[in-house]
Amino acid sequence: MELTPRPLSTAAPTRRAANAAALAVPPAPPEPWAPAELRALVHAGENDSDACERLLAQAARVQGALEVAVGDGLAALCLGDRLASLGFSCLGDYAREALGIGERKAQAMAQLARDLRSRPVLRQAVVAGEVRVRAAQTVVPVATGDAEPGWVERARRETVRALERAVREARGGAADPEEWVRLRVALSPSDRAIVDEALEIAGRLLPASRRPQRLEAMAQEYLGAFPVEAGDEGCGVAGRLSTGAFPGVGKTGRRERDASGAFAPSGARSGR
Repeated sequence: MELTPRPLSTAAPTRRAANAAALAVPPAPPEPWAPAELRALVHAGENDSDACERLLAQAARVQGALEVAVGDGLAALCLGDRLASLGFSCLGDYAREALGIGERKAQAMAQLARDLRSRPVLRQAVVAGEVRVRAAQTVVPVATGDAEPGWVERARRETVRALERAVREARGGAADPEEWVRLRVALSPSDRAIVDEALEIAGRLLPASRRPQRLEAMAQEYLGAFPVEAGDEGCGVAGRLSTGAFPGVGKTGRRERDASGAFAPSGARSGR
């Protein structure tokens, strides 16, 4: 009987080679790059870095346009009962739950959008990505009228810190036009119980909130039911004080004395 030799299998040598490669000493790590070498690599156009740089620059420039557009929408929602019709008591709730941004951020975006309506040069610069949002917020108080183009040009090239210093010098240490007012209101025991219950409900709706935040939410709820447009008679705290909306409170925000010189009934608490 004739025997036919079988071909040798190559599986075993292949496995041995793979095992040997796995146990081999790994190659030495590359030498660390110095910052100057990294900058040279990026600006030399290696590894499509120039295309990445252009893409990042475009994304950074569109940030301003997006914030202005979102701010316009947030400012529009603050009119009338639009927030209430969507099931939200205040702008902060809507921004947090629908957009995923914080309350202060949303309020700042809405305020900037309102301010830019009367500053077309600054608005165009922000939308075009020539002026950063933070720089625009800094120069808004002084970028008005004939001075607007000059401040826009400075906002294009100066840092925020330099702009803040320049704005303080231009305003000559002027006080903030929107001054805080301390409001004190006399409450009867029954009214006090209602306010306490409202604060408790606001606390359940706004977990971990503080008293000022709950009071603000209650005020937003009231304005949603009884909207007041700018320019209306009695708009704002001063106007409501003058119209007698808060009994026992004078135009200065303090309780008034009666004919005998005594204050209004006890139970007044600070509105802070």
